[in-house]
Amino acid sequence: FLQAMVLFSFKVHILRWDDISSLIRQVVPPLYPLVTRSDPFAISKFGEHDHKGSMGRIAIVGGSKDYTGAPYYAGLSALKFGADLCTVHCSTTASIPIKSYSPELMVSPFYEDNPLGFIAGSTGPLKTSSLDLFTKQHSVVVGPGLGQYPEIQDTVRLLISNARRANKTLVIDADGLFAIGSDPSIIAGYQRCILTPNRMEFRRLVDATVAWLSQDPKQGSSLPGEASCSSQGQLLQELRSDCEYNQLRALATALGGVCVLLKGERDLLCAGDDVLVVTEQGSPRRCGGLGDILA
Repeated sequence: FLQAMVLFSFKVHILRWDDISSLIRQVVPPLYPLVTRSDPFAISKFGEHDHKGSMGRIAIVGGSKDYTGAPYYAGLSALKFGADLCTVHCSTTASIPIKSYSPELMVSPFYEDNPLGFIAGSTGPLKTSSLDLFTKQHSVVVGPGLGQYPEIQDTVRLLISNARRANKTLVIDADGLFAIGSDPSIIAGYQRCILTPNRMEFRRLVDATVAWLSQDPKQGSSLPGEASCSSQGQLLQELRSDCEYNQLRALATALGGVCVLLKGERDLLCAGDDVLVVTEQGSPRRCGGLGDILA
């Protein structure tokens, strides 16, 4: 039992126990708490009385005819990190490939790719029942491989609003950020939301927030949370500055304490107050899928 034989490149390798334990740590979720249960975002210790789903039920909204790998990476990463259940809500065209990637993921198509029509038969029934997608979920990841069709973007904004009303934790990435860019107000003031833009997506969010604040002279003072402490003029000045730290702080503040994780050589994290800098070195390779795994 202390040694394992694996077939790799048509050769048999003997793995030492140290190698095996290292592999196990990469695959098996941790059996100990990383933080205390008082933290609402804590990774809790497994208990004898837990049931299926106690350690997390995750919904991934993404996946289209052109992008099937992104929601797979996001969903499988959630399971590898310790979540019990993960459901991918995607297009019908993407559903079969994603199902074939892994038996661990539950896959539920909710729209057609081309022509864009919804499984419910029309957009009306979907709008009235879209909350059902997330009723049993603890958190929702929106965006991996979603695509930027105008119709699906409209529906994504609706789903985000409904998830917010249901008080679900939201992580918005990739094409989900495209939906936010056209209407930042749908997540303003919702502090259970995390945005994970790269630098290009960050610039779009900053530009969209500048346009949003500029539409209404009173908008800066009427925003909830931290934003109520800052004038519109000050926020606009910081958003338009050349300092990335100031821009990040102003964006999180303008959105009312939404957490923004700016990905880059050094990841920056801010929820409207201090800017945290992650200096831990990551992979120097910048291949597709890394952002989906992070989300």
